[in-house]
Amino acid sequence: MEDIKIESVVLVVENIEKIGESMKWLKHMTNHQDEPSISALVGRLGWESYGWYWAIMEKIAASIGKDDRCSLEFPTEKWKKILGISSKKLRNFLEISTEFGIFTVKFSNNSQEFCEIGSPNLLIWRDEYSKKSGHSTDKLQTNSRQTPDQELE
Repeated sequence: MEDIKIESVVLVVENIEKIGESMKWLKHMTNHQDEPSISALVGRLGWESYGWYWAIMEKIAASIGKDDRCSLEFPTEKWKKILGISSKKLRNFLEISTEFGIFTVKFSNNSQEFCEIGSPNLLIWRDEYSKKSGHSTDKLQTNSRQTPDQELE
């Protein structure tokens, strides 16, 4: 029983460390559903596809670290569980999402099938936390008492 508690604590600490490197939140435009590609996706597959879309976006965003890689690879079975859908629905959703330029998708097969899903637009929506904390190189970090010019001197 003691080993289980210690193992749980180690997992919690590892997860906290990973969270410190990942995006905490991503911007969600209030009219995102009106974006042509998203609107087409919903028109083709219904509103549940909008939920699948955001579930994937959240998973990818949470995985973005200092390298700014905007894709996430899991076994296909895990993606099915995350979205709560069948293999047929997953493949159809990903095929249509790729067709509309929403996601990039790569399947690979070693001992089991893996699926890497990428979001080409996710870095555009990079959150302010990441920019200010130094997880992104978009902005110079400065000491609050110095201007950027003073810092260069």
